Amino acid sequence: MTATKEVAAKVLTVKVQRVRSTSEQFSVYTASPEDGPLLDLFITVKQFCGPVRSQQRWCVAGKEIDDPRWGKQFVAQFATLAAPRTEGEFSDFIASGLVDGWDMWKLFELRKAAPKGVLARYLAEPEFLNDVDGVTPEMIASLRGMWQRGSGLAPIYARLEDWGCNGRQADALVKYYGFEAVERLRENPYAKILEINGYGWKTAESIALANDILANDPRRVEAGLEVAVHEATWQAGCTWLYEGQAVQAARDLLGVPAAVVEAELAGAVAGGHLVRDGERIYPEHLYRAEQTIAAQIAQRVSRHGNDYRHIAPRIDPIDTCSPLQTQAVLMALAEPICMLTGGPGTGKTTALKSLIRSARGCGLAVTCMAPTGKAAARMAEATGYPATTIHSRLKIVPGGEGGLDELEPVAGLVIVDEVSMLDTGLAAAMLSRIGPAAQILLVGDPDQLPSVGPGAVLRDLIRADVLPRVHLDHVYRNEAGIAVNAARMRAGEDILSLPDCEIVPAESPEGALRRVLDLVRARQSNGTDDSGILVLTPTNDGPSGRLALNTALQALLSPSPQGSGIVQYAGTSTDPDGSIRKRSEELRCGDRVMVTKNSSQLGVFNGQIGTVVDVMVPRSLDVEIDGEVINFAGTNKHMLTLAYAITGHKSQGSEAPIVIAPIFRSHVLSREWLYTVITRARESCTLIGDVGAIQACIKVRRAQERRTGLAEALAETVGAV
Repeated sequence: MTATKEVAAKVLTVKVQRVRSTSEQFSVYTASPEDGPLLDLFITVKQFCGPVRSQQRWCVAGKEIDDPRWGKQFVAQFATLAAPRTEGEFSDFIASGLVDGWDMWKLFELRKAAPKGVLARYLAEPEFLNDVDGVTPEMIASLRGMWQRGSGLAPIYARLEDWGCNGRQADALVKYYGFEAVERLRENPYAKILEINGYGWKTAESIALANDILANDPRRVEAGLEVAVHEATWQAGCTWLYEGQAVQAARDLLGVPAAVVEAELAGAVAGGHLVRDGERIYPEHLYRAEQTIAAQIAQRVSRHGNDYRHIAPRIDPIDTCSPLQTQAVLMALAEPICMLTGGPGTGKTTALKSLIRSARGCGLAVTCMAPTGKAAARMAEATGYPATTIHSRLKIVPGGEGGLDELEPVAGLVIVDEVSMLDTGLAAAMLSRIGPAAQILLVGDPDQLPSVGPGAVLRDLIRADVLPRVHLDHVYRNEAGIAVNAARMRAGEDILSLPDCEIVPAESPEGALRRVLDLVRARQSNGTDDSGILVLTPTNDGPSGRLALNTALQALLSPSPQGSGIVQYAGTSTDPDGSIRKRSEELRCGDRVMVTKNSSQLGVFNGQIGTVVDVMVPRSLDVEIDGEVINFAGTNKHMLTLAYAITGHKSQGSEAPIVIAPIFRSHVLSREWLYTVITRARESCTLIGDVGAIQACIKVRRAQERRTGLAEALAETVGAV
């Protein structure tokens, strides 16, 4: 068998002559190269970005192919507007819509600020942009980045393509390493594998293979250990692995003997990527986070609280407060840090209302926070007091250090709701950024799902028993079936099919999907608003998974016709035969959508739900979230997904009058999952599906299976105070 010689990537600067097809995701056009072996020829260029306009200059890196149907084409894995050389090209560059934040209107402002020539002034004095009306630091950064991409990065992208990187991976590597990307990766493609978003193990392996790095090379083995431990702890929700588990996980990833892995374990620990504590192996950031939480709590506990006798006469309880709720209010005003726990309907909200009222009466500033936008919005609605996300208030940037220098000190009384959703990293960052003199009340339901990320912070705080805590257990809500089944689950007993918490058998996921649609139609005919129905599911895949449910529910509930919205990638799904299929979805005006990533620039957070109020195909969507209309343009559109149905994990912090959940056997199911789903309902909950799977999941305790070191760190650190 003869091996096919790999064609090296080429770098071209081309001028567009005729556009055949263009969109933000894909463009085909005829162009004339300005240099290289294809000079004076017209070529067909296919690239995976746009839009493209005639007479634009593009830098492209890719390969020539001979397509059986379309003939010779230049397929560009990297494409960017070429850096402008003239005033006219600069105007086209700014007004192209491809430089984030810039458009024709901003070009007018630039011309007013530089009447003798914008390009000449920018090249001589780029800082003049700081004084132009409407130009933000983010816009200046995007212009600088786009200019750099079009000035000399194409050869780097060509080399990265030769090494097997796709466009998104190459973008991530160039963003991190800049012009040194090729040299740094040739030296060690594994060096920053967990620090570079969008860069993963398979890509590093491809680069290593191209640079003749052997399977047992210490650079590869140490990085493999780090990646394997990181992924294993994340998948299990643990903060550490036993040493034998760490070695086995790395062996599975690397395909080398255990002895090779064991020989490099000490090097990985010495390099600071992993931490060894007895037989335990931690990812360094999780070990550090647990120690930070313990140290922060020890420091706060060591501070003397306020005298209860002086506070009691000054509290202003709501008339309906029980003695236990009043005790919780008194505790929160007196203690430096404490906890309030309880299930749904047990009066946590009433206690918080009374606490906020009393704290303000005592002259204390009050800050209310929650881990997600949904939880914060629900907290604000329930208490009548403004609430925000932890990330927003404390300027925590996922994957970064955040803006500590710009952080306004948080003092007074800080109330943090939905603490069960706090993972170890977020809890450490939060406590580190709250002023040392502040009083903190942590509020949560210990029976809910644990955090998506590693750790079980609320469970460990309760186990360690180092903080004052009031637990509310009397149910006040008139929701008999939901409350009864919640209590039965806490006791580990099978749930019952009751009028307001019904179990409806279904023989197949397809049958369950039909029942869900029938129930939604029935609720609609009874006058229930769409927003009052929350459809939850364990998984994304399958006939009754999130993707299939959203497709069916959109056809039923969307007020806009098919074809009127923006079609975009929606992830992958696994078919029954095991094959993986790419999915797309159309976002239309009137659709219910969810934000899937945090964005400090837009002021939105993962998990927030809104409604599309305007669509400009194919460029942008306006979405109303918590009363504010936010424009999602360019790549920001990909932060949105349909939310007629969401997974149970995404429902944490949500609440709705009616909950409908199709349930079949899945590794996701657990007592905490089912408890969270049922307790999202204020009026009624309907579970449709495999009755055996529904009852069996009550025996599975995911939170209890998580291995963490926080409770021990708390006992050692706080106990020594």
